[in-house]
Amino acid sequence: MAILVDVLAARQIGGGEAGRSWERPLALGQGAFYAATGAWPLVHMPSFVAVTGPKLEPWLVRTVGVLIGTIGATLLAAGARRRITPEVRLLALASAAGIAAVELWYAGRRRRIAPVYLLDGAGELALAAAWAAVGAGRRLRRGAGRGWAEAGATGREEAR
Repeated sequence: MAILVDVLAARQIGGGEAGRSWERPLALGQGAFYAATGAWPLVHMPSFVAVTGPKLEPWLVRTVGVLIGTIGATLLAAGARRRITPEVRLLALASAAGIAAVELWYAGRRRRIAPVYLLDGAGELALAAAWAAVGAGRRLRRGAGRGWAEAGATGREEAR
């Protein structure tokens, strides 16, 4: 299952007040997806393997599951508390981009993992693009001189 994000809509609203309102649902959606997919191999490895293909190192699959689940829990907590800090934005964007790169390289170019990972890789790219679009909107609102993660970070969060 991949999360589909309308990147064009994220780009269109990223530059205004609505762009800020996309951060919470984006964090909650990505967090829920990561929590579920991270827990899956821990809860029922046979069904995970049936969908994603055989695994040579089950301990490594479980380790990655724990890490992805932890990222998911962090994004869920940040979204639930309405505290989408620059660090949370960076974690969300970097994890989606990193997972996409690995999945698209090894499922597409190298053909070392099951093709189903191409679907997830596409969803991860959409998540990364949505975070980048929201971040670009923040930079436009706050001034282009600062980096993406720092844009809007003044040491205090705006009242919501």
